[in-house]
Amino acid sequence: MFAWLRRFAVMAVLSSPGHGQLPPSQSDPFDALYSPDRPVSEQGRAPFNTGLISVTRAAHKIPKNAAAEFKRAIQQKQKQPIEALAHFLEATRLDPLYWDAHANLADLYWALGRQSEALDSLNAALAIDPNSDALQTNKAVALLNLGHPEDAEQAAWRALRLKPASAEAHYLIGLAQLRQGKVDGETVAHLAQAIGKVPQARQVHADAEEILSRHVPSTSAAR
Repeated sequence: MFAWLRRFAVMAVLSSPGHGQLPPSQSDPFDALYSPDRPVSEQGRAPFNTGLISVTRAAHKIPKNAAAEFKRAIQQKQKQPIEALAHFLEATRLDPLYWDAHANLADLYWALGRQSEALDSLNAALAIDPNSDALQTNKAVALLNLGHPEDAEQAAWRALRLKPASAEAHYLIGLAQLRQGKVDGETVAHLAQAIGKVPQARQVHADAEEILSRHVPSTSAAR
């Protein structure tokens, strides 16, 4: 699964193109949910998929040349990310319906700080098969980080419908609502579901409660 856990607005970037390893994330007050776990295999299996896969994806046969490019990209992804990027792109050029290549390409773009391109690749993967809660979660993170909290909330809701127990989806729904300034009891409840499971959820929950308390008159004040 791609259970992306990174910091908002602080992307891992290479000191110079063409060589080097991806550096660790830096600190930031908000935690996002965007960090690669283990890569999918070159055979095209997707351990980060949840639920039934789409008919398009189930029936699709990956051409050998595209699979070979994908395998090279996976081998280079950690230590030679720029080279890996070129192989992932070639895999998607050779096979536009290569779901695993689009998903891995999104992950690498994000790690390189290329957020808009990461979102484009996520959308390409989700157009082929929308039934991955992890990719819907990643889309919510990308949208939130790019300043689109309304769209991020919708993506987080889709992730939650696919995986009702997802603490990450609850957190992102609450955070997206907070970013939109529409804090209510639902916002607080979603954030409460993420406490102890998502870093920073406790603090964001406390912030939402404080905002809500300023807009709800106390019993004594009402009298």
